[in-house]
Amino acid sequence: MKPYLKNFSGKVRPLCESFGGVRTDCDPVALPSAQAAEMKNISAQSFPVLKTREKRTLLTNAGEGVLFFGCMEGKYLTVVQKTGSVCKWKYFDGGWHDIGVVAESPRYALLYFMDRNILVSSAFETKDGIEKSKSYYAIIGETVSFGTETLMPRSDMADTVNNRICAAYSGSDKVYLGGITDRTVWFDIDDGLEQKVITQNGENAEAICVFGGHLVFFKPHSFAEIYGNTPDSYRMIPVSGSVGCVAHKTVCDAGRLMWLSDDGIVSYGGGTLPKVVSEPIRRYIDKALSSGAGDAAAAADSRRYFICLPQGNGEYINCVMNLKSGEWYVEDNTHFTGFAKLSGEVCAISADGKIYRLFTGDGEPLDWKWKSAVFKIDAEKVLSLHRLHVLCDFSGTFYIKVRINDKESSAAEYQALSAAGAARRVLTINLHPRLFSESDSFQIILGGNGSASVYSVGASLRAKKKTYM
Repeated sequence: MKPYLKNFSGKVRPLCESFGGVRTDCDPVALPSAQAAEMKNISAQSFPVLKTREKRTLLTNAGEGVLFFGCMEGKYLTVVQKTGSVCKWKYFDGGWHDIGVVAESPRYALLYFMDRNILVSSAFETKDGIEKSKSYYAIIGETVSFGTETLMPRSDMADTVNNRICAAYSGSDKVYLGGITDRTVWFDIDDGLEQKVITQNGENAEAICVFGGHLVFFKPHSFAEIYGNTPDSYRMIPVSGSVGCVAHKTVCDAGRLMWLSDDGIVSYGGGTLPKVVSEPIRRYIDKALSSGAGDAAAAADSRRYFICLPQGNGEYINCVMNLKSGEWYVEDNTHFTGFAKLSGEVCAISADGKIYRLFTGDGEPLDWKWKSAVFKIDAEKVLSLHRLHVLCDFSGTFYIKVRINDKESSAAEYQALSAAGAARRVLTINLHPRLFSESDSFQIILGGNGSASVYSVGASLRAKKKTYM
């Protein structure tokens, strides 16, 4: 790559020889050349090349009114969908099938326990003075068995640990563990647990999950872990009295536990305090927290943590962290309301009910954009920018823009010769010296429609006075 650029006549100064993630926590003048001030639809797996993100496959359309999205047994996508005044639990195996009618609930939880899929809702009945949730079960075979049970304590979050169901309710600060290998036993048992989680700032539960074999209990500004497997050994260990979870759908296991807190997105490996890992996207985090982050949602695979953040005024942005490098990238502004893993692949549902496989698709049209750091021109040598050279391959269209004094003063557009394949080429944009008469800095904007891989960007300089390079 480098020798290829150096073959140009004249002096070419390398500007970008690798492309990293986005940084919104500092001024573009202070950015390293590899990082971007802004980006759209750039792949988190692209470093050191700048590549458009992986395309998505539209799997199906569940339609409007989806209250919950998940996956059963790793192979059946499932939703709770409200139509009129009726909420139906449905699953997808190439087509949508009804499971049964369920109660409406602001939140649901889904788990697989022993031999059945269990859907937990916060709808409840009071029996013997105890509020108990309505839960529903489905056994999927040649036919579908469906039933309703009112056994669990009032809950809208659940998981399994050590062959027990654990449950909590967002309207209380209690956590429960049921009987071992028995979904029907909860109260007045020798080996269960009912514990009030007392913290200095009070607050109710926001999320629970199992990580590293331990149940983790989140409040908005604190979290703790439960150790042990019998009443004699159960022990609640506070981890943090200030860092908690503000959006329950952002909690996921990415090899480490990650979620959205009031401090940003944090990473927790167990045994230590959580670490904030979202400073590079601080601007988007701040907007999310100020606009109410409760509906933010996230998912992870072995390489990426993907989070959809509200940005106010009904807008959203999808940010992706490369788990190996820690770099953040920005995809698009689709509003994803939930995520699930189907056969190990991340699927997402949008606000209008469309369900996508995120990272294994093709054929999706993409508009992409990348905005560089601000580059300074060498004032001592009285040089101005003469040409930009971009080494890339692409299909569709490609544009190069130069921003000077906050204006995109010059641009060049290119059309691929063949949409069937990408050809390696050097794209050049010529710049008139008058553009730099009152400026000693510039910013590069690359973008287009289609797919692209950008390998490096170089600049030819020339003297502002009558001297020659």
